[in-house]
Amino acid sequence: MTREFLKGLDLEDEVIDKIMGEHGKAVTKSTEQLNAVKGQLKTAEDTLKKFEGIDPEKIKGEIETYKTNASNAKTDAEAKIAELEFSAALKDALNDTKFTSKHAKEGVMAQIKAKGLKLENGAIIGLEDTLKSIRETHADSFVVEGQKPPAMYGGTGNAPITPEGVDPFEAVLGKYNRKKE
Repeated sequence: MTREFLKGLDLEDEVIDKIMGEHGKAVTKSTEQLNAVKGQLKTAEDTLKKFEGIDPEKIKGEIETYKTNASNAKTDAEAKIAELEFSAALKDALNDTKFTSKHAKEGVMAQIKAKGLKLENGAIIGLEDTLKSIRETHADSFVVEGQKPPAMYGGTGNAPITPEGVDPFEAVLGKYNRKKE
Protein backbone atom coordinates (compact mmCIF):
# COMPACT_ATOMS: atom_id res chain seq x y z
CA MET A 1 0.00 0.00 0.00
CA THR A 2 1.37 3.37 -1.02
CA ARG A 3 0.53 6.97 -0.15
CA GLU A 4 -0.32 7.69 -3.82
CA PHE A 5 -2.86 4.87 -3.85
CA LEU A 6 -4.63 6.39 -0.83
CA LYS A 7 -4.54 9.91 -2.35
CA GLY A 8 -6.21 8.44 -5.44
CA LEU A 9 -9.11 7.46 -3.15
CA ASP A 10 -9.62 11.14 -2.23
CA LEU A 11 -8.60 10.68 1.40
CA GLU A 12 -7.34 13.57 3.49
CA ASP A 13 -3.64 13.75 4.38
CA GLU A 14 -4.40 13.31 8.09
CA VAL A 15 -6.32 10.05 7.45
CA ILE A 16 -3.61 8.83 5.05
CA ASP A 17 -0.96 9.44 7.77
CA LYS A 18 -2.95 7.37 10.28
CA ILE A 19 -3.48 4.54 7.78
CA MET A 20 0.19 4.57 6.78
CA GLY A 21 1.25 4.51 10.48
CA GLU A 22 -0.89 1.47 11.21
CA HIS A 23 0.23 -0.20 8.02
CA GLY A 24 3.88 0.47 9.00
CA LYS A 25 3.35 -1.17 12.41
CA ALA A 26 1.81 -4.24 10.78
CA VAL A 27 4.63 -4.48 8.22
CA THR A 28 7.28 -4.10 10.95
CA LYS A 29 5.66 -6.81 13.06
CA SER A 30 5.36 -9.14 10.07
CA THR A 31 8.99 -8.48 9.12
CA GLU A 32 10.15 -9.29 12.66
CA GLN A 33 8.15 -12.53 12.64
CA LEU A 34 9.53 -13.43 9.24
CA ASN A 35 13.10 -12.79 10.40
CA ALA A 36 12.53 -14.93 13.50
CA VAL A 37 11.19 -17.80 11.39
CA LYS A 38 14.13 -17.44 8.98
CA GLY A 39 16.51 -17.67 11.97
CA GLN A 40 14.78 -20.82 13.22
CA LEU A 41 14.93 -22.31 9.74
CA LYS A 42 18.67 -21.62 9.50
CA THR A 43 19.28 -23.16 12.93
CA ALA A 44 17.27 -26.24 11.93
CA GLU A 45 19.18 -26.59 8.64
CA ASP A 46 22.53 -26.24 10.45
CA THR A 47 21.48 -28.85 13.00
CA LEU A 48 20.40 -31.25 10.28
CA LYS A 49 23.76 -30.83 8.52
CA LYS A 50 25.45 -32.10 11.68
CA PHE A 51 23.47 -35.32 11.37
CA GLU A 52 24.40 -36.01 7.78
CA GLY A 53 26.05 -39.40 7.46
CA ILE A 54 24.80 -40.57 10.84
CA ASP A 55 22.82 -43.79 10.98
CA PRO A 56 20.17 -43.58 13.72
CA GLU A 57 19.79 -47.37 13.80
CA LYS A 58 23.53 -47.75 14.34
CA ILE A 59 23.37 -45.24 17.20
CA LYS A 60 20.44 -47.11 18.75
CA GLY A 61 22.47 -50.32 18.55
CA GLU A 62 25.47 -48.67 20.20
CA ILE A 63 23.25 -47.30 22.96
CA GLU A 64 21.86 -50.77 23.60
CA THR A 65 25.40 -52.19 23.67
CA TYR A 66 26.46 -49.58 26.21
CA LYS A 67 23.37 -50.28 28.31
CA THR A 68 24.10 -54.03 28.22
CA ASN A 69 27.75 -53.48 29.12
CA ALA A 70 26.78 -51.20 32.00
CA SER A 71 24.24 -53.72 33.26
CA ASN A 72 26.80 -56.55 33.05
CA ALA A 73 29.40 -54.46 34.88
CA LYS A 74 26.88 -53.68 37.61
CA THR A 75 25.95 -57.36 37.94
CA ASP A 76 29.62 -58.39 38.09
CA ALA A 77 30.37 -55.73 40.71
CA GLU A 78 27.38 -56.81 42.82
CA ALA A 79 28.52 -60.45 42.59
CA LYS A 80 32.06 -59.54 43.65
CA ILE A 81 30.76 -57.47 46.56
CA ALA A 82 28.51 -60.35 47.63
CA GLU A 83 31.47 -62.75 47.38
CA LEU A 84 33.65 -60.46 49.51
CA GLU A 85 30.89 -60.04 52.08
CA PHE A 86 30.36 -63.82 52.17
CA SER A 87 34.10 -64.46 52.57
CA ALA A 88 34.33 -61.95 55.44
CA ALA A 89 31.29 -63.45 57.16
CA LEU A 90 32.68 -66.98 56.69
CA LYS A 91 36.05 -65.97 58.09
CA ASP A 92 34.33 -64.42 61.12
CA ALA A 93 32.09 -67.48 61.58
CA LEU A 94 35.10 -69.84 61.52
CA ASN A 95 37.19 -67.61 63.79
CA ASP A 96 36.74 -69.87 66.85
CA THR A 97 37.15 -73.11 64.90
CA LYS A 98 40.63 -74.63 65.18
CA PHE A 99 42.07 -76.26 62.10
CA THR A 100 45.06 -78.56 61.83
CA SER A 101 46.68 -76.22 59.30
CA LYS A 102 46.20 -73.12 57.25
CA HIS A 103 45.64 -75.32 54.20
CA ALA A 104 42.97 -77.33 56.02
CA LYS A 105 41.17 -74.10 56.86
CA GLU A 106 41.39 -72.89 53.25
CA GLY A 107 40.10 -76.27 52.03
CA VAL A 108 37.13 -76.21 54.41
CA MET A 109 36.34 -72.63 53.39
CA ALA A 110 36.48 -73.62 49.71
CA GLN A 111 34.09 -76.53 50.34
CA ILE A 112 31.67 -74.25 52.14
CA LYS A 113 31.81 -71.69 49.32
CA ALA A 114 31.24 -74.46 46.76
CA LYS A 115 27.98 -75.40 48.52
CA GLY A 116 26.48 -72.09 47.37
CA LEU A 117 25.26 -71.02 50.79
CA LYS A 118 23.72 -67.56 51.02
CA LEU A 119 24.42 -64.66 53.33
CA GLU A 120 21.37 -63.05 54.91
CA ASN A 121 21.58 -60.26 57.48
CA GLY A 122 25.23 -61.08 58.18
CA ALA A 123 24.57 -64.78 58.83
CA ILE A 124 25.39 -67.64 56.49
CA ILE A 125 22.27 -69.76 56.08
CA GLY A 126 23.03 -73.50 56.46
CA LEU A 127 26.60 -73.03 57.69
CA GLU A 128 26.21 -75.14 60.83
CA ASP A 129 24.85 -78.17 58.93
CA THR A 130 27.50 -77.82 56.22
CA LEU A 131 30.29 -77.49 58.78
CA LYS A 132 28.97 -80.55 60.66
CA SER A 133 28.99 -82.56 57.43
CA ILE A 134 32.54 -81.47 56.63
CA ARG A 135 33.66 -82.34 60.18
CA GLU A 136 32.30 -85.86 59.66
CA THR A 137 33.93 -86.39 56.25
CA HIS A 138 37.19 -84.50 56.89
CA ALA A 139 37.79 -84.90 60.62
CA ASP A 140 41.55 -84.67 60.07
CA SER A 141 41.13 -80.98 59.10
CA PHE A 142 39.97 -80.01 62.60
CA VAL A 143 41.77 -79.91 65.93
CA VAL A 144 40.01 -82.08 68.49
CA GLU A 145 40.04 -80.65 72.02
CA GLY A 146 42.73 -82.32 74.13
CA GLN A 147 44.46 -83.86 71.12
CA LYS A 148 47.71 -82.42 69.83
CA PRO A 149 47.93 -82.11 66.04
CA PRO A 150 51.01 -83.58 64.40
CA ALA A 151 53.93 -81.31 63.59
CA MET A 152 54.72 -80.88 59.95
CA TYR A 153 58.17 -80.29 58.56
CA GLY A 154 59.00 -78.45 55.43
CA GLY A 155 60.10 -75.13 54.12
CA THR A 156 63.68 -74.15 54.86
CA GLY A 157 65.79 -76.11 57.29
CA ASN A 158 64.25 -78.41 59.85
CA ALA A 159 61.95 -75.90 61.52
CA PRO A 160 58.54 -77.43 62.12
CA ILE A 161 55.51 -75.92 60.45
CA THR A 162 52.75 -76.00 63.02
CA PRO A 163 49.00 -75.58 62.71
CA GLU A 164 47.26 -72.49 63.96
CA GLY A 165 47.24 -72.12 67.75
CA VAL A 166 49.81 -74.88 68.41
CA ASP A 167 53.05 -74.26 70.28
CA PRO A 168 55.93 -75.32 67.94
CA PHE A 169 57.95 -76.73 70.87
CA GLU A 170 55.08 -78.95 71.98
CA ALA A 171 54.50 -80.03 68.40
CA VAL A 172 58.10 -81.28 68.19
CA LEU A 173 57.76 -83.04 71.55
CA GLY A 174 54.56 -84.65 70.32
CA LYS A 175 56.49 -86.06 67.36
CA TYR A 176 59.05 -87.71 69.63
CA ASN A 177 56.41 -88.96 72.04
CA ARG A 178 54.58 -90.70 69.18
CA LYS A 179 57.74 -92.48 68.07
CA LYS A 180 58.08 -94.14 71.47
CA GLU A 181 54.53 -95.48 71.42
